[in-house]
Amino acid sequence: MNGSTVSGPVRHGSARYEHGPRGHDSYGHDSRGHGISANASTRQPELPEGADYAELDPEVRAELRGLPKGLAELVGRHLAAAGLLIDSDPERALEHARYAREKAARVGVVREATGLTAYHAGEWAEALAELRAARRMSGGAGHLAVMADCERALGRPERALDLAKESHAEMSPSEAVELRIVAAGARRDLGQLDAAVVALQGPELDPSKREPWSARLFYAYADNLTAVGRTEEAIRQTKAYFAQQPQVEHYVLIRGFSFFGQGQNAAMMFVVLKDWKERHGQANSIDTFVNKAFGALMQAKEALIFTINPPPIRELGNASGFTFMLQDRSAMGHEKLVAARNQMLGLAMQSPVLT
Repeated sequence: MNGSTVSGPVRHGSARYEHGPRGHDSYGHDSRGHGISANASTRQPELPEGADYAELDPEVRAELRGLPKGLAELVGRHLAAAGLLIDSDPERALEHARYAREKAARVGVVREATGLTAYHAGEWAEALAELRAARRMSGGAGHLAVMADCERALGRPERALDLAKESHAEMSPSEAVELRIVAAGARRDLGQLDAAVVALQGPELDPSKREPWSARLFYAYADNLTAVGRTEEAIRQTKAYFAQQPQVEHYVLIRGFSFFGQGQNAAMMFVVLKDWKERHGQANSIDTFVNKAFGALMQAKEALIFTINPPPIRELGNASGFTFMLQDRSAMGHEKLVAARNQMLGLAMQSPVLT
């Protein structure tokens, strides 16, 4: 039992200029990254190796074509530099983005890049102002999740919720999920713990779905459930379910750990079934039991509960292969060992359960 990636059009090479919250999580913000003034000197910062205008995304270069060629290339190289440095040195990246903005403040993609870079450097107010300007210039969803997260970082969760209400039809599923995660954080900022849980509920929590944002959504949901004190309720429901199943001999519950991690919001249970002589027919088989339990426990709103059948041999997975080592313990020699190997492989190939 048991948060944000926001994409923008500025790219360097084949990698998108895509980043989520840095220096904080989806539920609280720290105070780092406020050492750079927006009015710092606009001298041209030194370009790092690899900051090449030609490596920018074609959409970005197309928007920069409205500038004189020399200026477009200069601005583009500093945008590329910001993209290269944003993960390793966001403060230096912001210097390059600010220089680009100084040279081309009326280009939407420049304002967008400056806003995202300021966000990663912890300059929440500057990031918000730049992203608002980019949104006015370019239209569209305009990084609503990042803007809402900036409002939270500035101590204005109500404004974050107002932005979350502006969910845009052009938003990708990933952006929509990130906006919900930020909105849940804003609810927690306001002390609305139950509302934070509700904000994250939806079909995207289906554990059978595996999207790039699934792990963050599952984690955010589990974390909010813990905050509202529902972990014990989920455990109680799970114990009650298995206690009612006639196939169950006994179970062992471990709090604080699971196959997916550890923490106050995690637990796992080992269920031992009765001997085969006490449970007859396919209806009482392990596969039927697991599938039935999975369907029933997935209805729980207090947690994400997965039911799995562990392999009968430790470290031999249900879907993966295995490694077999053949030893010549009688010192019969290499030739005999190879012949025995080939014989074993030939027999294995005739087996309907081995591929």
